[in-house]
Amino acid sequence: MAFGSLFFFGMGYLFMFVFQPKPGGSRTWGILFGIACIAYGIYLLYIYVKQLPVIRINYNGVTLHSPLVRQQFDWSEIESVKYTGKDSFQFALGFQMETMVVHLKDKHPIKIFYEHYANGYLIQQHVKSYYEHRHPPVFINEKSVMSHELTGELFTTYKGTPLLSFRGISLWGFILFILVLTMKDGVTSKAILPVSMVCLFWYAINSYFCFYIEVSDNYLVIKNYFVPFAGKKYRLSDIQEMAVETYPKWPNCLRVITNSFQYKVFPCGLVRDKEWKSFMGMIRKKGINMRNEAI
Repeated sequence: MAFGSLFFFGMGYLFMFVFQPKPGGSRTWGILFGIACIAYGIYLLYIYVKQLPVIRINYNGVTLHSPLVRQQFDWSEIESVKYTGKDSFQFALGFQMETMVVHLKDKHPIKIFYEHYANGYLIQQHVKSYYEHRHPPVFINEKSVMSHELTGELFTTYKGTPLLSFRGISLWGFILFILVLTMKDGVTSKAILPVSMVCLFWYAINSYFCFYIEVSDNYLVIKNYFVPFAGKKYRLSDIQEMAVETYPKWPNCLRVITNSFQYKVFPCGLVRDKEWKSFMGMIRKKGINMRNEAI
């Protein structure tokens, strides 16, 4: 929101007060274009705030409130609820985000982009409990999986070819290039720290996109090829849904949503399309809902 609006405010200021026409030229078009840029920046703020109201939920119903929107409905007015899935979030350009959609009996859908809320999973818990059972939430957060629980499990691994992948080559190739370039004429003490920082930054950025997947009859384990201590372990019984998704300039990612609606997204740049299809088939056979929004 800040970058989008400030960009257009800045463009408006430049055209109205900084850019000067050629001698004898008119400033009218520059002023008009500057006003249009500022107006569009204000519009972006408006649609952003409109789509993200404060949400209050209690036994009687739901209230959505912001400086621009106020809406209220009770549980009897709801026809159906779709708790997860992608829908269009409007900003400078529309893009897909995870959304809970409440369909009212008057056919008016209410979209709640729960990823924008620090406690978004609590919104889903409260709506599900009050709408379906008419009582406060009784969800219990999933317990962490201990390493000893994995003893004796047979895992199928999906991780591609890490060292020969684009991420692997760009990671090691760039670091090797920087080190060779630095050491060509000898390394000075002043060069060691900045070179190390550049290499560590590049390593961290690429490592973030290099998660891979292991699945057994009872567990899902997410690991990182380049950072061994990063990752997450799940009991399959604690998972209600998974999705393969992507974002502009990103590799395919795995979204894991637990029964309490808490979620994590793991960029899996090493996993190939063939492995994704095999993984999705295995998960569906285990009775877990699997969305394919990338392949």
